[in-house]
Amino acid sequence: MRTFGFGGAIGRDGRTLTIVERNGGYSFGTLIAPDEIELTHTDDSEPSDIAIDTLQKW
Repeated sequence: MRTFGFGGAIGRDGRTLTIVERNGGYSFGTLIAPDEIELTHTDDSEPSDIAIDTLQKW
């Protein structure tokens, strides 16, 4: 298991979050279960990229 530091904000609804990525771009997330988060990463610098990930607590 690895641990990473990050900065972000949780929305008023307690289910959405925005994370500022260290190397550029942002991730927008939704808590979809008590132990699961779906994240969409976007970065518009060259070369641009986008990714969708699901993270689960073990």
